[in-house]
Amino acid sequence: EAEEEEEVQQPEAEEEEDDERPKTNLRDLFEYQVSNTPNATALRFADQLISYSQLNQSINQLARQLIELGVKPQQKVAVCLNRGPALISSLLAVVKAGCCYIPIAPDYPKQRLQFILEDTGCDFIIYQNDTAELCEKLTAFRLNYDSTFANRNNLQSDNLAVSIAEKDTAYIIYTSGSTGRPKGVPISHTNLLPRLNCLQQEIPLTKNDIMLQNTDYSFDVSVAEIFWPLTSGASLALVEQHESKLPGRLLDIIKKQQVTASCMVPSLLNAMLPLVKDKQLDSVK
Repeated sequence: EAEEEEEVQQPEAEEEEDDERPKTNLRDLFEYQVSNTPNATALRFADQLISYSQLNQSINQLARQLIELGVKPQQKVAVCLNRGPALISSLLAVVKAGCCYIPIAPDYPKQRLQFILEDTGCDFIIYQNDTAELCEKLTAFRLNYDSTFANRNNLQSDNLAVSIAEKDTAYIIYTSGSTGRPKGVPISHTNLLPRLNCLQQEIPLTKNDIMLQNTDYSFDVSVAEIFWPLTSGASLALVEQHESKLPGRLLDIIKKQQVTASCMVPSLLNAMLPLVKDKQLDSVK
């Protein structure tokens, strides 16, 4: 009888432990992690190390800047940035402002970019000096991440109190359009969080893990690659845009940053393996 009682009670204990992680939206899940590991390294980019607390503060300031510029909850905000801390801050700032982000790859033809903006009804885009030529003549309202830093740095950096519902759209990612017109796929917070929680349950990441961020953020694989580690206390090692398709350079970065986890397509992995030397992949679990 005692054994039977223990078997009945055990699932309840596990469920209670899982309930500690927020299950409503990405913003809450990220802020929960910031409160747990504020001083842990969240981002690694070249020689920069950015803690969870520092990243969260910059995200909050950018979210306030978006709101000051007139962005309303549940609006769509396109993001056209090269890979780096500004990109991660922008994606999460859009979410914290109660909006959904639309990733626009910097190497998109301008016609595709304009099509996506018109198809989604998006009238706001975040860009930077490196992507200004692509974005400066679009009809959307624009925010240059680089040139508005001074104004943003004076804003409050504490968490915002914007209401975000489970059913709200977190992001919209477009298909390649290789068989016709590209199609936008809206993903809600209630669709996103189970994926992140399932990954963490099946392959637990800790503050000792470092995930390589090399997938273009216009592809859906990037969502887990970015937000899984950042909601689990791990660190994200960002690959510069021009290095993302250089197998030899990726091996150097993996060794330098001591990367433990990575998501990559077989073709890239097969191109890397013959080039491995000097224990470049020894840190990868």
